[in-house]
Amino acid sequence: LEEIHQLFPKSKIILLKRDPIEVAKSMIITWNLNTIPALANFKRDLIIAPKRILAFQEKKIDNPMIYNLTYESLIGETFVEINKLYKWLGIPFNAEVLKTDGNNKYKGEFGDPYQNSAKEYAKIKEENKKKKLSSLHLKFLQGYSEFLGDQFLLDFGSYQTTGIEPQKTLVFSHFLHHNEERVHSS
Repeated sequence: LEEIHQLFPKSKIILLKRDPIEVAKSMIITWNLNTIPALANFKRDLIIAPKRILAFQEKKIDNPMIYNLTYESLIGETFVEINKLYKWLGIPFNAEVLKTDGNNKYKGEFGDPYQNSAKEYAKIKEENKKKKLSSLHLKFLQGYSEFLGDQFLLDFGSYQTTGIEPQKTLVFSHFLHHNEERVHSS
């Protein structure tokens, strides 16, 4: 983030954040992450990225060229948030831009595997609501919540740990040290 800002000092930057606990849940369900090694593949996304985003946000708190937006407000109040965003960008807003069903979407190697199929996405989303997280997942999320901490979640986007009791867990400890174990044993 800092490098982008330094390379393009006159650019406007939109900092889109999502509740890290919900990011972890989404990753677990979307990518079927059912083991510590599978979860550990996303360590940078879950451990490093949120902390760097918050550090950048705090450093640039008074910079009018940085726009802070949460995923939850964007999804919950799409019309209002996009209208504000367009105003900040100095672009005339037309509600037609919100009609995205006909847009061509390009899929790379990463990202949501259902992005090109609205029907399939709706079906998967409904199925995911019914899925219960396994004991491994719950212990992971409890440990992740404890690792991030209440203050971090509040500072990051006024988030709270709801439905998951933050506590140290062996599962999360194994996740944190997964790659380190391999390095130290070689």
